[in-house]
Parts: sequence; structure tokens; C-alpha cells
Amino acid sequence: MMKQPLTSSRNYERPVEIDPHSHHNTPCGRPCVEGGCKFEGCGRGDEGSAECDGGLCEFVSCTGGGCHGGGCTFITSSSSTCHGGGCKHIDPEDTLKDNYCEGGGCTLNGVLMPRTLVGTLSV
Repeated sequence: MMKQPLTSSRNYERPVEIDPHSHHNTPCGRPCVEGGCKFEGCGRGDEGSAECDGGLCEFVSCTGGGCHGGGCTFITSSSSTCHGGGCKHIDPEDTLKDNYCEGGGCTLNGVLMPRTLVGTLSV
């Protein structure tokens, strides 16, 4: 007995894809609970810090930015931390510190880095 292939008469629609680069500008000092925020120049001078609880945020030229939800991008920033993991560090202004990526899976200029830097030398 031959098996019949499964078929469906339903019309499926592809779900709407969310553009990962559609961040919304967020003032320094305001926590980003919902995620997807874009912070610029935070943590420098009189500017407040930048904290992303929801993840998928972008930090540009920020100091001390924190990504608690994971999946954030840090561009020319310093002293950044990624508690949720999966963050991208692009051209950081300083050397990554231990515990910079507590969640693991972070990259530095596209290269996968270890979760911890204990016992390693860096330049």
C-alpha cells in the first residue's frame, strides 16, 4: 500500500519579519524595558547611562552600557556588558573586560569570543 503525500488546502502567509535595524532613538538615562532601543553618546560627560532590559538594543559611542536581554550591538563603545548573551561588539574603544558577556555567544568584530576572559591576555 502506497502512502499518500500530505496536502493542505489552507493558504499560509509568511509572518511579518521584524527588521533588526529598526531601533527607536531613546534618551540617555531612560531604561529600555521593551527592547529595540538606540542609545547614542550615553554615559559620557553629563549624559545618563544606557540600560537595555528588553534586549536587541544598539549602543553607539556609549560608556558603560548594559544589555540585560541579550542580542545587543555595541558600536565604538566602552565598558559595555552583555548579561543576556549574543551581543556584537564592533570596534570597541577599550579592551573587553572579564564578564563582558555573561550570557555567552558574543562576538568582537565578527569573531566569536569566549564568555570569560579570565587567564587570557588582551591588547
